[in-house]
Amino acid sequence: MDKNENFWNRMADRYDLEELKDRALFERNMACILAKLKETDTVLDFGCGTGLYTLAIAEKAEEVIGLDTSTEMIRLAERKLVNHIKLRYICSELSKANFHSAQFDTIVATYILHLVPNPSLVLSQLFDYLKPGAKLLSITPCMASKPLMYALLSLLRRVGMAPAIRPFKEGDLRQCFLEAGFVVEEFKLQEGTSNQYCVVAQKPI
Repeated sequence: MDKNENFWNRMADRYDLEELKDRALFERNMACILAKLKETDTVLDFGCGTGLYTLAIAEKAEEVIGLDTSTEMIRLAERKLVNHIKLRYICSELSKANFHSAQFDTIVATYILHLVPNPSLVLSQLFDYLKPGAKLLSITPCMASKPLMYALLSLLRRVGMAPAIRPFKEGDLRQCFLEAGFVVEEFKLQEGTSNQYCVVAQKPI
């Protein structure tokens, strides 16, 4: 188990409390996602954590898969399942999840791209799993604009109290989507934040 996975397993029990400290932001994020979904969509929630966003997505979409590498996060997510026949969770790395090309109508990636070792590779994989014309919905912080916070998180990581984080610049994040083949339809700063970007990226038809 690597340091990041160990961190998220230890974090799992208090993850929801941390995520919902700013409930207004959570609700704005959720509204941005739900506005782009159709009732007929098959959706992948990549980096689903404990399923906070996944459960709400499942209320609207036809079928939803939540994917995360943390066994404890998935355990807690599965405890929330109540008669959700169209929602299931998988504990796996993206490359080992056995998805097939053009499987999903929408992929959601909230607060995850800055945490993966190779975001360009991940975006290329997600691109492949989308149907032509389908969309990737992402919310990602660009930590390059918060150098003091990033420095603090880097120190905390050394003692196992924070995960490894990529300090994206806004332009670098956009370029990652473009290099993976996406057309970036929307790239906007989320209301109430100074460095979190909502991205809507489409796989060309």
